[in-house]
Amino acid sequence: MNLFKYTAFILISLISVYAPYVAYLNHSPNTVIENIRQQYVLTARSKGLSENVVIWKHTFRNSMIPLVTGFAGSFLTVFFPLDQRRNPHK
Repeated sequence: MNLFKYTAFILISLISVYAPYVAYLNHSPNTVIENIRQQYVLTARSKGLSENVVIWKHTFRNSMIPLVTGFAGSFLTVFFPLDQRRNPHK
């Protein structure tokens, strides 16, 4: 019975850690596409910057802002697994 308890705890922890990353993997191409269409990217292209500079300095940086802030929240799940948050008195 003790082995089952630890196995269930490990599985719950792994699922609670990796589930948000799937959403971020789905969200990241959408943010890049959204940022490519922004006015500041079009302005940078019209000023004659190379495509690499436009992608890495303008699009990539601004696309990573929501993803990095989301990773911080989901990283906390490692320290506070679901099992402990639901029933802290066990």
